[in-house]
Amino acid sequence: MSSNISIPAKPRQILHVGERRAFNEDGGYLTANVWQTRHVGDIFTNLMQGASISNNLVILPAGSYLVTGRSFHRREATVNCRLFDKTANRVLVEGQHAYNKNSTAGGTGTSCNSTNFLHGYFEITQTTSVAWQTYTVNHPGRPTSSNAIDYGQRSHIDFSIYTNLLFEKV
Repeated sequence: MSSNISIPAKPRQILHVGERRAFNEDGGYLTANVWQTRHVGDIFTNLMQGASISNNLVILPAGSYLVTGRSFHRREATVNCRLFDKTANRVLVEGQHAYNKNSTAGGTGTSCNSTNFLHGYFEITQTTSVAWQTYTVNHPGRPTSSNAIDYGQRSHIDFSIYTNLLFEKV
């Protein structure tokens, strides 16, 4: 005997956030040699009850998550990234280190964009404030904070997205 049983699909719980800047607007400046919280001020998609953003932090309800993240840097030779739990003061997911040999870090002239990626799984047991953080190594002879060190150069189209984070509750 065969039966055609239909099991309804569980709706996906997704939160897609990032930093979107207007036409011709750079991504901002950073300071080297410290973990800095990146700008996260835009919700692109929110299909997750209890999730939101506040003061560049992603607020997530308790649960298990898959995350993918990406951010851009201009004129940066060495950059690391991570997803950081500000509530429990711990690293949730370590990102991939970006190195751009042809970067003109701290100088003038041709600038190169480098990209950080992060993919991973984490669990939280309570509503948690999460930060996307980057760390830039200060190379000798380069200032620790200047307009030569930044979060990305504007594109000359309608807008630029400098940070992209996609969370899925599993």
